[in-house]
Amino acid sequence: MAQKEQERQEKLAMKAQGNVDYGSMGNRSINVMELLEQQECAFVPDALKKGIETFEPSATHKSCFYSTYSPDVIEDIFIKYLIDEKIEFTASDNKYKLKFTQRGKDSEGEDYEIFMVLRILKVDDSKVCVELQRTFPKDAKQEITKANSVLFQEYYKTYTTSVFNVFDDVSSKAK
Repeated sequence: MAQKEQERQEKLAMKAQGNVDYGSMGNRSINVMELLEQQECAFVPDALKKGIETFEPSATHKSCFYSTYSPDVIEDIFIKYLIDEKIEFTASDNKYKLKFTQRGKDSEGEDYEIFMVLRILKVDDSKVCVELQRTFPKDAKQEITKANSVLFQEYYKTYTTSVFNVFDDVSSKAK
């Protein structure tokens, strides 16, 4: 098992040196597809590298999708995306949680920052919920505005149609 994990890490390191084009192959790049082929992709709760929190259904889970892929694979691909896009992030060492800040300029040329958290939660023994939330750091005095909410939704749509499109593989009826 340790040898398989070491080989997987070496392959990930080799792939990390290349550029990933998230817009090719119908938004699935050759490099991303190769990464998926190199790893055990199915969600196997006993084979996870980190602890996983349990999904609790509620009205707050609006920006999420469900997947049968391993949280390790989903997290690895999104981290690669964040690195390639030069987006600063912090990753939890003990659970599937990434905090990052999407920066840019709005249509009026004003700078903005959208603070986000990506969490991967266990739904059952065969699927996970990948949730993206807009957050505000404790030390930030950012006003919650409709425009900020619209930008968040635009980024969520971008992520789900490009980076995560291959992982969104559970139909809405099966959730």
